Amino acid sequence: MIFAMGNRCSQLIRMAVVTVGLVAFLFVEALARVMSISVMWSFRDAVTQKMGFLCLGLYFIVFLYLRARPSLGFWRADNPNLWLCLVLLIGVTRYALDGSPSVEALTLLAGVVLGQGVGVWADAGIGKRKADVGMWAGAWIVPLLLVLLAMGAALSADVVRTLVYRGQVRWSGVWGNPNIAGLLMGVGVLLAGGVAGEVQRGKLVKTAVRIVCFVLGVIMAARLLNSYSRGAWVGTICGLAYLITTGFELRPSKFSRWIDNHGLPLLIIAVSIAVLTGWELRGIGWNPARRVVSASSKNDFSTRNRLAAWEGAMKIAGDHFLFGAGWNEPERLYENYYRPSQLTEAAAIEMNDYTMLGAAIGIPALVCFGVFVWLRLTQRRDGVSLSSQCEGESGMSAPADRLSATCRGGATVLLVGFMFDGGLFKLPTAAVFWVLLELGAGEQEVTTKANALHRREAV
Repeated sequence: MIFAMGNRCSQLIRMAVVTVGLVAFLFVEALARVMSISVMWSFRDAVTQKMGFLCLGLYFIVFLYLRARPSLGFWRADNPNLWLCLVLLIGVTRYALDGSPSVEALTLLAGVVLGQGVGVWADAGIGKRKADVGMWAGAWIVPLLLVLLAMGAALSADVVRTLVYRGQVRWSGVWGNPNIAGLLMGVGVLLAGGVAGEVQRGKLVKTAVRIVCFVLGVIMAARLLNSYSRGAWVGTICGLAYLITTGFELRPSKFSRWIDNHGLPLLIIAVSIAVLTGWELRGIGWNPARRVVSASSKNDFSTRNRLAAWEGAMKIAGDHFLFGAGWNEPERLYENYYRPSQLTEAAAIEMNDYTMLGAAIGIPALVCFGVFVWLRLTQRRDGVSLSSQCEGESGMSAPADRLSATCRGGATVLLVGFMFDGGLFKLPTAAVFWVLLELGAGEQEVTTKANALHRREAV
């Protein structure tokens, strides 16, 4: 009884810590902006930032150790954390060589640490009784994220200068950036759909939860539309497509098998319809449609600036291939040496996090980051399925597997959005991305580690 009470207290403490962390990452900058305080700029002080780096680095090492203890081998090429360590090693080395504070580097490390902390919790309890580990982290963190994002959607007042598209205000909410706000709303829409589809309790509870998720999803979809963020729209479509196709795999049916057998023709038909629809919508007066079609226009300055910025960032990365130009250098270099003379906007280089990462710390680091993300999203479980043989030992089940797919779908929204709107170096989107990425792989790693422990016990 005492052991059970102690375990419950430990669970509550972890829940409180993660909740406070998510609230801080999502809303602290907005609150500070209202109070005319810049949270991240306060970390530009060299001494303060070094202390932050030291603390976060220690946390990362501890979390990495806790996650690696029952592992099959840290130095295996299919271990995602190995590639993540390489990214951070290159990034921290570049930071030390620069000798100047970098908010981007600190934000990257902070997001990784938050994700690793949640990953430790998702992996915890392997080999213990089912009653001790029945509450998988994703089972409550995903609904918590949904509620927090819905709260952000409800707080509609903009706290910074208003951005307008053809006379319509672009909604940016408490985050002060319509692209960041749009990405978060896209994730919220996907989480609402995922949570609504995975409720396994009584019929009354299931109906009530689905109604709530539907209402929240509609509210966030309206905010997403009003953000006029094309990157967020594309990311949301990709995330929903991932979630739907994964649902077909987890719940096979005649319809899903038909879709699987006719996937290529259906894709060609969908692309053709999209192209023809876009051609017909050129003269439409509905602003969201005009916003989508404008991406193909030669007169769209946003598209031209971004394409030029991508080209400039790739040139910077090519000229500084191994270790990049430095955390604070790409924008300055682009402004002075790589920006076309006919363009006046240099900040567009920050809209693509992948080219920025390559320009800042080098192509090898970008490749390691890509391998890490790929393994996190695609790595398959080792051995038999969790729902059939490991459920009794680990306490996980098929619904948890489907909830993991929802997390990976949310991470996909942000991965696509980072290419067009940035966000990997922004606190709100960075926190959501790293948490969802780790939760999406958490159930897979739990299975692998459970199988490893079972083999050890058998020996």
